[in-house]
Amino acid sequence: MDKNRKSIAGRLFLVLGVVLLLPAAIIFQVFRINVIEGDNLRELWSAQAVDYIPIPAQRGSIMDANQTILVTNSVAYTVAVDPLYRTMNAQSIDTVCHILALRTGRSKDSYLRKIKLASKGSRYIVLGKGLGIDVYEDLYNLNQRGVILEEQYRRRYNYDSLAAHALGFMNHKAQGMAGLENYYDEFLRGEDGSQQVQRDRANRIRAIVGVPKKMPQHGYHLKTTLDVRIQAILEEELQKGVKKSHADKGMAIVLDPKTGAIKAMANYPAYNPNSPGQSETETR
Repeated sequence: MDKNRKSIAGRLFLVLGVVLLLPAAIIFQVFRINVIEGDNLRELWSAQAVDYIPIPAQRGSIMDANQTILVTNSVAYTVAVDPLYRTMNAQSIDTVCHILALRTGRSKDSYLRKIKLASKGSRYIVLGKGLGIDVYEDLYNLNQRGVILEEQYRRRYNYDSLAAHALGFMNHKAQGMAGLENYYDEFLRGEDGSQQVQRDRANRIRAIVGVPKKMPQHGYHLKTTLDVRIQAILEEELQKGVKKSHADKGMAIVLDPKTGAIKAMANYPAYNPNSPGQSETETR
């Protein structure tokens, strides 16, 4: 009986010890997480913080009545690499740098050096910006997911100052600031998509290879009643008329007498919407 009592008492003490130690262990863990290792864990969370950046939509083109494109977008590409991606070995990196060297005229070593000198653990190293379609196609055909190709659009007015006041121009935020660019901005601009990225504790962005993207909805194209041939003639004659009459400015409009459609609209002096900042506000 004494042995049984001692055995039961021993078990009770063991259970009691476990019951008392469990809250103490929880309190110690809370203290460790919040105080002892709090800064390190917060830094780790910050290093893995997920964010989203926009994928710009392609702005719609503007055409004349004969579908001659007056305003469109030129595209350039940014090339980056993730050297830590599972398929990116030394040979793959060398191939990417070799293609860039052939297409840009820079040395392959300069690209390899840029990767080598990047911060330890970098997974988004930009090798080039404003690159052409030939570079994009060569790198795209590698089918290498460790190579990150990003499109960037720039507005291009194909006939420079022709119909500038009717067409308008855009600011650095890709917003229409005058003319048709402004009036139909909502329809031309489309809706941006989004891409998931990570931000480190220095607020640097790195791409996450392989995650789904929300693709952009590109803008609508705009067909106008303008006729580029009549527009060119009107602007030439308007300039002659202003100079002949010694006027400071001039304006002219050509209408279709049957429908009232505007076939041409000109102001003098004009400006180039490809570089609107080079002209005075009054001219624009």
